[in-house]
Amino acid sequence: MLIDLDPQANLSEYLGFETDDKPTMTQLIAEVAQNAIISVDVVSNCIRYNDRNNLYYIPADINLANAETMMATALARETILKRILSEEVTSQFDCVLIDCLPSLGILLINALTAASGIFLYIHKNFLWTVTGTEFALFTDTLNNQSYA
Repeated sequence: MLIDLDPQANLSEYLGFETDDKPTMTQLIAEVAQNAIISVDVVSNCIRYNDRNNLYYIPADINLANAETMMATALARETILKRILSEEVTSQFDCVLIDCLPSLGILLINALTAASGIFLYIHKNFLWTVTGTEFALFTDTLNNQSYA
């Protein structure tokens, strides 16, 4: 399953996502930020299927850009995605990949907290690669120590 955690929603666009009456990642995050918990049924209702690529995904939309504001006062805001992607939700899939924006904000911290491993796309720009990669790995190490 693919999770689009990028407000630009390029992954969702590539998969042919068109706005429908089902919630997106934005609504899931808002729900957990406001109520601290979310049911498996609500999350399962957000999962779409792409016939062309034979995979499942949860789409993002431009409103995900407001995530920082939505999460500002949430309890344990760095674990919101982890609560959304509970074992009950993810156990039905062989693998869950989270597409993140190239920014060091609360969405990336949520992805690192929810993930069991990291796959980093390394750009050929050496300085950013070293700085960004070191920070991401450092943040992941801190998250694993705090939320293991």
